[in-house]
Amino acid sequence: MLRQLLSRTSTRPNGVTRYTSFHTSRNTRAYNRPRHHSNQHIQPPEDAPPRILLYIVGGYFAVINAGAVGLFWYDKNQALKRGWRVPEKQLQLTALLGGWVGGLWAMKTFRHKTVKQSFQQPYLLCMAGNIVACVGGIAAWRFNPSFRTAVIKSLGRQSAHIR
Repeated sequence: MLRQLLSRTSTRPNGVTRYTSFHTSRNTRAYNRPRHHSNQHIQPPEDAPPRILLYIVGGYFAVINAGAVGLFWYDKNQALKRGWRVPEKQLQLTALLGGWVGGLWAMKTFRHKTVKQSFQQPYLLCMAGNIVACVGGIAAWRFNPSFRTAVIKSLGRQSAHIR
């Protein structure tokens, strides 16, 4: 009875009932899957950026976002102390340079500059400008091979295949 509950049954044309364990069927499915050996390397697509470029861009955005958070924190503390403040143009410039993620997080976390519309609208325009520039850079990389070659050469790479 337990064997019948834990197995699949198949009746052959000659009337013999065959019990197949679930575990066996799982193992055969896993056995039939294609295997990737450690000596097989998957090649990235031709238009994939070199790792060094990804590290540079990722590091840039990490630093600029951390700087934006620091500026918003400093401005909030100066506002509470009634000291010298960071100019709004500089806070908006961080959004244009790519620090808008950190800036939005800092605005919500520190509850700073969230109501003032004369600051919010230019900040959102700077954010949109940065997004358009990033999308344009990605599109140029993807669809313009001469741009891709120029960037790789400026990084000191002679070939796109060297990763």
